Amino acid sequence: MNESIILEGHSGHVMCATFSPEGKKLLSAGFSGELFLWNVGGWKKINAFEGHTNSVNALAFSPDGKTLASVSTDTTLRLWSYPSGKLLRSIAAHKKPVISVRFSPDGKLLATASYDPFIRLWSFPACEEVAEMKGYPKNNGPVVFSPDGKQLFSGGLGSSVLVWSASSGEKLEELPGHKTGVMAVILSADNRNLVTADYHGTVIVRSTKDRKVLRTIQTQGRGMMGLALSPQGKVLAVTKPNGVDLVSLDD
Repeated sequence: MNESIILEGHSGHVMCATFSPEGKKLLSAGFSGELFLWNVGGWKKINAFEGHTNSVNALAFSPDGKTLASVSTDTTLRLWSYPSGKLLRSIAAHKKPVISVRFSPDGKLLATASYDPFIRLWSFPACEEVAEMKGYPKNNGPVVFSPDGKQLFSGGLGSSVLVWSASSGEKLEELPGHKTGVMAVILSADNRNLVTADYHGTVIVRSTKDRKVLRTIQTQGRGMMGLALSPQGKVLAVTKPNGVDLVSLDD
């Protein structure tokens, strides 16, 4: 594909998108509350998952690829059968907009984070709350599980990455180094590195194993919105309001 393609159909801003585990479908969602399913290559809309009453802010697939989780400004966590779009479960997950959702590597837990002070862990597929962690007073998220599923990393409107026990919900440590607003928390494809970034464009690469800081990168400008790491771990994409910074991680 040498040209950009615009997928039309959403009636407002598109907040999130994710490819299906097999890579043959793309899901997108945003302000309208609808989730659209597109086929890759032909780029035709083939299904719509309907139920949210406000913006959909994040999507996540279960490890087996059979269930899609979505969270929304309408404060709910919804589980959908993939690819049929059948709504399996809807729960009032938080009291304020929910902005992040992740499955644990073994598929037994879901984590959600919200603009309220809490990060919550839910059993899957029952969606029963198993732990509530009090994070930053405002704007918690994003979240990601450690490779072994025993810990959860979270960002939010603060200067540190918070580390939680996924079994008890206890806060284990804080990883300092950022300015206000940890906006992105991701793992490298090989799970060896934890990469985090703040609103002011500071990117920190840590060893997942011992949390040692391997590299600190200062990108240009403010307004960092998200991170993506190439499969080989050599190129980091940092999204900003007016563009994308590409950073080489080669030594």
